[in-house]
Amino acid sequence: MPVKIKVICGFPGSGKTSYIKEHINFKRDIVYDYDELANTISLMPRHTENKGIHPYLSDILKNMIKRAKNDKKIDCFWIIRTVPDQMFVNLLNGFDVEYFFINKTVFECLEQIQSDPNRKDSDKNWYSLLMGLQSELMKGAFEICQFIN
Repeated sequence: MPVKIKVICGFPGSGKTSYIKEHINFKRDIVYDYDELANTISLMPRHTENKGIHPYLSDILKNMIKRAKNDKKIDCFWIIRTVPDQMFVNLLNGFDVEYFFINKTVFECLEQIQSDPNRKDSDKNWYSLLMGLQSELMKGAFEICQFIN
């Protein structure tokens, strides 16, 4: 049986990681979390921008996808993504993929970001970023996704 890929999309602070933690089978599933991997390979705080590591993280994702295709030891490959852009969607062509969007308002996300004691980036201009993503939502950037709360 081919590996199921579930792509969890949403705004920063929407609860993508929390959603996966509630639904994952810890013994049979794997997760690609860009922010966690960026932190691991750079030792920088989560959500700190470092464009130099992006090619490495992209290669890790491509290799995980390639390997997962025929891996009988995993049931589900979870991918955390803000927006499912066309290049990313093309990367998953030919796989059994479901796309989900965590449907939270900009204000719910801002509240979550500001109240999260583990976020070292709560001073970042999140409102501006989230409003830009809200604009993407209105333009249909998440139309491929099932909306979940």
